[in-house]
Amino acid sequence: MSSKLRFQVHYGDYYISHDAYEVDLSAFERRECGIDKLLERSFGSIRKCLHKIFNVNSKTHFLTVQTVTN
Repeated sequence: MSSKLRFQVHYGDYYISHDAYEVDLSAFERRECGIDKLLERSFGSIRKCLHKIFNVNSKTHFLTVQTVTN
């Protein structure tokens, strides 16, 4: 059994639309990702992992993370 947490990341420079029942993320690009040993990591470690997944240079760009859960 893998200890990797699988999740979807929706990204892009768009506004999130929603109504009373759901959030519509269809305007965004989507990528399936996974991070291993999630419960053993600090938030800084997770952020570094996301920088690597999305090829973000932390010295020149700022990565913003917003979550939607059910």
